[in-house]
Amino acid sequence: MICSALPVILGGIRFRALSPAFRMLWSWLLFGLMVSISMWVSGARGQKTAMITQLSFPVFATLGLRTIGMLSDSSSVRRWCTLTTVGYLLFWGWRFLHQEAKHDYSLFTGPVLWVILTVASATLIRVRLAASPPNLFRDPVLISAIAVLVSYAPLAALEPVSAALGEKHLQLTMALWVGKTVLVLFATILFTMVFYWTLPPRSSPGSSSSVA
Repeated sequence: MICSALPVILGGIRFRALSPAFRMLWSWLLFGLMVSISMWVSGARGQKTAMITQLSFPVFATLGLRTIGMLSDSSSVRRWCTLTTVGYLLFWGWRFLHQEAKHDYSLFTGPVLWVILTVASATLIRVRLAASPPNLFRDPVLISAIAVLVSYAPLAALEPVSAALGEKHLQLTMALWVGKTVLVLFATILFTMVFYWTLPPRSSPGSSSSVA
């Protein structure tokens, strides 16, 4: 959780200098950090965190898909992100009424959201590569999309698998989540690099990122 704060802190230092797309990315990461802190506090008190997770999904999906849409130059991607957001919110409401929050792991709303973010980030990567950015290894949009893909693609399978394994295979379940934590740490490093690259020189504080 401490590492997750690094890109938020770096992006927040000169938030006004960021382009709108990276401001949205920063807001998405900030919300995710706030949810993580809330879950940590609740867990430390011995309280279940399933309800916090469920209630965060609509906002998280809206911010995430809005971010990916704004990072893309493709009107088709932006339109798809908008329509998918609406569709997911309807799906989430339907599943929430079916008491999905009573489970320790999200069986439907979480995995569906992770699949959506995986598809959206993979599409953004394809579109960005087709645009032939001058430096693939230092392109903020491309690296952001890779970070999203690394963060959420494993979760699409991890939560249903964890629910299936249950307490009978607790050690295996914990090992899988440790592996996921390592990937999230790598994604956090990528996000931190993104905000470092998108910061304009201090000599020109009024300028903004030329990307997205």
